[in-house]
Amino acid sequence: MLDSKFRLYGTQSHEEVSRIYNEYFLLKKYLPHFKNKQPKGLKTIKKIKVMFYFFKNVHIPILIPIYKKMKEFYPEIKISFGYKSYEPRNRSGFLKKDLKLLKAYGEEMFINPKYYEPDITFIADSVYDWVHFVHSPFIQDRIKEVVSESENTILIIKLHGSTKIEYSNMYEKLARNEKRVFFVDALDFTPLIVLADIMISDVSSAIIEFAAKDKPVILFNNPNKFQYVNYDENGVEYKFRDIGIEVNDLNQMKEAVNRSFIQPEEFSKKRIDYTNLLIENKKNADACEKIVTESLKRFTH
Repeated sequence: MLDSKFRLYGTQSHEEVSRIYNEYFLLKKYLPHFKNKQPKGLKTIKKIKVMFYFFKNVHIPILIPIYKKMKEFYPEIKISFGYKSYEPRNRSGFLKKDLKLLKAYGEEMFINPKYYEPDITFIADSVYDWVHFVHSPFIQDRIKEVVSESENTILIIKLHGSTKIEYSNMYEKLARNEKRVFFVDALDFTPLIVLADIMISDVSSAIIEFAAKDKPVILFNNPNKFQYVNYDENGVEYKFRDIGIEVNDLNQMKEAVNRSFIQPEEFSKKRIDYTNLLIENKKNADACEKIVTESLKRFTH
């Protein structure tokens, strides 16, 4: 399906978007719900070894927050990173440029996890043999047209980590040539969820994360979705599609953008109900703390 998550902003320039994106990370640690202290009464009773295993680059922003919280709570625990070598067939694993992101944390790296023999392994859920049904040929660089009618709107393009290089190059070129199109070459899209007014996507779980902010989502229906090897009508990406406006082509997408700006509250009840159902810690932002605490209970007292 579409590898892209598109965010529309009400900001005025590329420089403004860059500034806000960077300031998010600078200010994050000062926000009240990020000031978590080490849980009381928990002490490690023996030295343990923990591995964070990264199947592909998109798992970096999923696992690293847990890793950081563990380092904060239990700096004495020995931690390593495991990773998968790159497989071009399904674009899983790591290229050299992605490995640099992991190596920057300074932990011991293992391409074969069995040589580390961890007591606990954290791993994201994409461990099956899958073939990614990548990108739709139906929109491509014409996506710039969704902001053609408004001089005050900027289009931010954030690609999935498994996007084919030719599509990534296409959108980077588009951003260079269009003053109101901005290409974000980063794995963590959290700042974009916080800042965006509208999200356009297809079947990404990021739809639910964005909707948790009670802001409009537009869902593109890929006509080839039934050819996707992992298509599941009961999956979270398909079962809750009435959370926003579904569109089948670019014209409908443009109409949906205008409609969402005019009536952002239209699907508010659905957004709130569904995200309350699917996100337990929606208000507290303490998932990493809970994961670390629960996973280490058998080694603590």
